[in-house]
Amino acid sequence: MKTLKTYITFGIALVIFSCQTETDYINTEINKENTILLKYRTLFKSNKPSGSIAIQSNGTGIGDKTTRRITLSKKEGNNKKSLQVFNDKNSKIRYVNHKHDSNLKDLFGKNIYFGMSSQKNLTDSLYIPQELTVNFSSNELSAGAIVNWNADNLNTNGVVINVVYDPLLQQNGVIAWENQFRIKESFAVEEGNGTYQITQQDIDRFPQDAYVTIKVSRGAFSINEEEPAIIAVTSVRNEIKVDKE
Repeated sequence: MKTLKTYITFGIALVIFSCQTETDYINTEINKENTILLKYRTLFKSNKPSGSIAIQSNGTGIGDKTTRRITLSKKEGNNKKSLQVFNDKNSKIRYVNHKHDSNLKDLFGKNIYFGMSSQKNLTDSLYIPQELTVNFSSNELSAGAIVNWNADNLNTNGVVINVVYDPLLQQNGVIAWENQFRIKESFAVEEGNGTYQITQQDIDRFPQDAYVTIKVSRGAFSINEEEPAIIAVTSVRNEIKVDKE
């Protein structure tokens, strides 16, 4: 995945061939990131109507050693409207609310079909991106380190990377004492070829030698303010040490 520095270099070339200014090109890339982040903020809103459904695959680990918890949850409430959801084989998806079910992994990388329970014919569909598998080029989070994931060219919502420092999770008491507040950085990238290169700017705010949680996520959603929503997210998280030197 191109870093901002790469975008700048490419932007200069575009000035020669298309008369687009470097600043305009950079702003275009920033707007792309803002659009993706806006989608994901919408995705995780807490005020979705009751009856909404969330399909989640939350993983921990690297590569094929990732362990996952996969659930399908329905938001309880007084809303009499509810969704019915079918898989790509036209079979109704059955589940126990909030309970891990490994069979749900078959929903990822495919289309699901949904509609109100009162509907006889389902006309809406949603593509759920493939479950994420994440690898790192280094055991430390440093400028130049590469985050890799399995690219999904059908995913149009991009990928969001969150990095969080929590003083309560530090092994070094001095680091925790000197940095007593949580720090979070979020940045969005297009799916591309499934790579992102960490920049110095990405890690500048984090304490040297601190352990941070890095979480890579992607998903899809269909949200209507007045109707139950359907949301699907796959994410993988890992703990990694910061090295800014």
